Amino acid sequence: MPLYYMHVIEDGERLLDVEGTESSDIDTARAVAIRGIRSVVAESFSTGEPCSIAAVEICDEDGNLLLPVTVAEAVETPLKRLLSIVQTSAQGPSET
Repeated sequence: MPLYYMHVIEDGERLLDVEGTESSDIDTARAVAIRGIRSVVAESFSTGEPCSIAAVEICDEDGNLLLPVTVAEAVETPLKRLLSIVQTSAQGPSET
């Protein structure tokens, strides 16, 4: 299985992943990065601390950047779902 390195961009610095993560493909590696970002964002919400992470850069074993995953990209889908729920709740019960 390929080894992917997920370097974290935090407070303007690149924190290197020296261990790497085995994933079957880049899509699986992206999903791992998204879960990690969402976990950090959730922790910052629960503690009230600002989220200092900006992105995760997925690189191959040679250090080539394959895919950046931003915080905005990682939280976009859950935020859209949440907004949809809030908007539906604000409209009140539907009359059928």
